[in-house]
Amino acid sequence: MPDYKEAVATLQQQLDSAKQALPRDVAAAVATRDWSDVLRDRFDVEALIEHLDQQVKDSAFIKQLQAAADKERSQQRQRGRPRKQADARAEPTAPSKPLQNFIRRAVPKPATEPTNATTAS
Repeated sequence: MPDYKEAVATLQQQLDSAKQALPRDVAAAVATRDWSDVLRDRFDVEALIEHLDQQVKDSAFIKQLQAAADKERSQQRQRGRPRKQADARAEPTAPSKPLQNFIRRAVPKPATEPTNATTAS
């Protein structure tokens, strides 16, 4: 049981840190913008957040925001093994018996003599 409890505690810490990451990300993004100098104090920040609250209620704004984020995300360097293309999955796979198929193609078939029904009698 100690391993299970340790795993649960570790996962809980990871979840908590992920929940805290979003506010830090927002603060870091605002701090790096040129217009952040325009925000004079806490009240300007509150007004900005209020404006964002109004914008978030508009589904067109959300779609535009997510499309811009998806575009930015897709332009990042891909990590890990590349995904298989959909076209590659549709291609036929290699034969299940490659050696036998190779032999069939490489070895010519013996010539068969024409059978004549009149000579067989």
